[in-house]
Amino acid sequence: MAEQTYGYARVSTQDQELARQLDALKQYGVRKIYCEKMTGTKTHRPELENLKDHLDSGDTVVVESLYRGLLLRLRFAALRKSSDN
Repeated sequence: MAEQTYGYARVSTQDQELARQLDALKQYGVRKIYCEKMTGTKTHRPELENLKDHLDSGDTVVVESLYRGLLLRLRFAALRKSSDN
């Protein structure tokens, strides 16, 4: 299968808007974007788990900010660890 590029956008509250993140991801050329409005303290994030389930070796995940990217990397590490157990 060809390598894919996915996006992930998240805000912490229902009142916050995803538009800035979505615009940046679309400008980068990302076509499939997983979005959620959920606090960072929640460990169960359905869209993040859906994204993880669709990833294959060589795929790329794009986020709007380095901060979100770091958090996403840490969350993926935790998901990988929990699936190994």
